[in-house]
Amino acid sequence: MRYRQVITAIAAASGLAAVPACARAESAINQVRHALDGQDGYAMATLMLSEVGAEVIKFERPGVGEDARHTEPKIDGESIGFAVLNHGKRSVAIDLKSRGAVEWLRPLIEKADVLVEQFRPGVMDRLGLGYDALREINPGLIYCSITGYGQTGPKASAAGHDLNYLALSGLLSLLG
Repeated sequence: MRYRQVITAIAAASGLAAVPACARAESAINQVRHALDGQDGYAMATLMLSEVGAEVIKFERPGVGEDARHTEPKIDGESIGFAVLNHGKRSVAIDLKSRGAVEWLRPLIEKADVLVEQFRPGVMDRLGLGYDALREINPGLIYCSITGYGQTGPKASAAGHDLNYLALSGLLSLLG
């Protein structure tokens, strides 16, 4: 189901008219034709881009893929969670730490409208794939860097996962 259909269905079910801001957001999102997904895990942002028609290319580790491929439950050996959040995407196996990785990715970077990554701050820079390096290749690239605790500050280099957030917020204590 496409974005507009989802918004229309939600609006109809709630008895509301479609919100003009949704139409503006849809217009902007529909302009994204090529997205690169450098995330390891469940990638909702790039799923949404795929759902509105963008070609999404996901980077995965050679030989093992991303961790989510190995999570339960599975049907016919394929992780349901991985399948749900990555359908419509293509994957390429690449060792981002290898020499020549940036040059191998260059044609994809040149063509991309958006890159989404979720490494700890500084990792993409060390790999030669930071914002400054990639804007030299593609000045119009939208670079989305998702981190658990932001790019700066006392927890910037800490890994961020649901369990961490639940514990820090106190919600974990309510789960027994």
